Amino acid sequence: MAPLVDDTVECCLDLLSRCGIGTADITAAHATRAPDDGVPPALLDEGLQPLCWELPGDGVATLLRWLVEEGKPFAAGDRLALLRTPGGALVRLSAPGRAGVLARTHAEPGERVRSLDWLATVGLAAVPRPAPAWDGATVTDRYTLSTPSEDTVRVGWSPDGRHLATSSNQSPVRIWDAATGRQARTVGGDRASLTLAWSPDGERFATSGTGPKVTVRSGGGEWLYDLEGHDGRVYATAWSPDGRFLATAGYDDTARVWDAAGGRELRVLHGHRTMVSSVAWSPDGTRLLTASYDNTARIWDPATGAHVDTLTGHDSAVSQAVWSPDGSRVATSSHDKTVRIWGASHQPEVLDGHGFGLYTLAWSPDGRHIAAGGIGGTSVWDAERGTHLGRIDGPQRVQSLAWSPDGQWLATAGDDHVRVRRLGP
Repeated sequence: MAPLVDDTVECCLDLLSRCGIGTADITAAHATRAPDDGVPPALLDEGLQPLCWELPGDGVATLLRWLVEEGKPFAAGDRLALLRTPGGALVRLSAPGRAGVLARTHAEPGERVRSLDWLATVGLAAVPRPAPAWDGATVTDRYTLSTPSEDTVRVGWSPDGRHLATSSNQSPVRIWDAATGRQARTVGGDRASLTLAWSPDGERFATSGTGPKVTVRSGGGEWLYDLEGHDGRVYATAWSPDGRFLATAGYDDTARVWDAAGGRELRVLHGHRTMVSSVAWSPDGTRLLTASYDNTARIWDPATGAHVDTLTGHDSAVSQAVWSPDGSRVATSSHDKTVRIWGASHQPEVLDGHGFGLYTLAWSPDGRHIAAGGIGGTSVWDAERGTHLGRIDGPQRVQSLAWSPDGQWLATAGDDHVRVRRLGP
């Protein structure tokens, strides 16, 4: 028991020191205990794989330290890391159910982490697993855009469908010829771009990196202006349908509305209790939709900043929220492994079948299908019947996906590649 107590005291003193609090400032202490069996990882796949965990409680914790060093082996079920929840409980993250090597860690001690964040990459022995199935239609591969050693986080089609844009954590926005899959140019110098949004006229880009600033550039890459106001990383950016406004969302728990003519901040939307993970305009531009890791989505009036409605029901973080093409319904994806479709009744239809946490989704332009991606690849549902048509890829992680404007092709982005496919005859 003594080593555990010593570890706990050491972790607490380290955290207090980071916050500028000395032992003389402490008048009382309270200890809580997490289950001894640890928290198992949420995904086990063969080869070199990302690893993430479903954290207890609100799904937020502080990483105290790694218990296995990078490059070192671990046995099945070993403890890989030690975390602390906001309530004070210590949480131990378990290794997969077979031995491997901790190839790389993706979070540092003292960093705040959330459920299903990619925290480590491990090497595991290969095991047989069935190929993912697609029961709804034929899947035709068009091409794969290779971005070696890059974590591709966003993909978007140009409004005319002639080009694809991709962003990653290691490079600027890349523009690809959608017909051939050849790279045409880059936008943004040598800066990494974690978000991207193509203006409705195809003449401008809005991108953001690891900081609070959003940069707007011409289609050729010329700097136009910056949007500055967020207190923390910007997680999503969206243009209004008429191109007159931009909406952004970020880690500071807010969404913001900007004048796209020059970058003046018009509205700050407060209400979510933690980071805002996505933002989307209604097709007619009169409503703004946000999703948050507080397990909700919200609808706003962008003209006044007024909160219109809250969509509740997910059991975990809501990763993205989108409007149906006709603006009559909303679809949300979540780390709770489901997609939900919301109409006027506020009784959502729950779409399940994927089996893993979901990071992104998109409604097809004709309104017939919903595609959602996350851990384990991409799933597609019949949007009218709510039927899970199957998974079209896996087991890799998909962080972003987008239908082509004509609805003929689906682009999915994750890890070090982008795939473009046709779903149907």
